[in-house]
Amino acid sequence: MLRKLIAVSFVAVGLSIAAAGAHAETSVNVTPDGVAIGGWDTVAYFTENRAVEGSPEIAHD
Repeated sequence: MLRKLIAVSFVAVGLSIAAAGAHAETSVNVTPDGVAIGGWDTVAYFTENRAVEGSPEIAHD
């Protein structure tokens, strides 16, 4: 009985690791054009507690 419980635990951990690895390869919050934040100022979420449009002069490619 204990061996079955240990085996099931190892299988569950292995499946969790496999699922996490598969998820890590997907892109999230990125448009098909590769835009990640869509022109919004990400710092403003923390400094002003709201969404603020970013400045076109401040960009990173």
